[in-house]
Amino acid sequence: MREIKDDNDILALQEDLGRIYEWQQENNMLFNDKKFEALRYGPNQKIEEHHHYAGPHNQPITEKQCVCDLGVTMTNDNKFTEHMLYNMFATSLWEQYHVFLNA
Repeated sequence: MREIKDDNDILALQEDLGRIYEWQQENNMLFNDKKFEALRYGPNQKIEEHHHYAGPHNQPITEKQCVCDLGVTMTNDNKFTEHMLYNMFATSLWEQYHVFLNA
């Protein structure tokens, strides 16, 4: 992962995405671009507000405040608060379920 500091970094990342889109075609693969999500965090609000990345058909990639992938929840404030709260809630439900089953 690299930091996006200026317009050159923005273009470089979009070019990297373009190479990935080309790779998928060359290798007879198809990404589900309807599921693409962008999560932004960092101090440079100008970059976040004025640029959006594009998918393989030039459609904008949806920007999210919270993204869950492989069981990990990340938020655009770069904290794991939602992840921890969800897991504490899920653990509590699981414990209650076991108590109910063993009653």
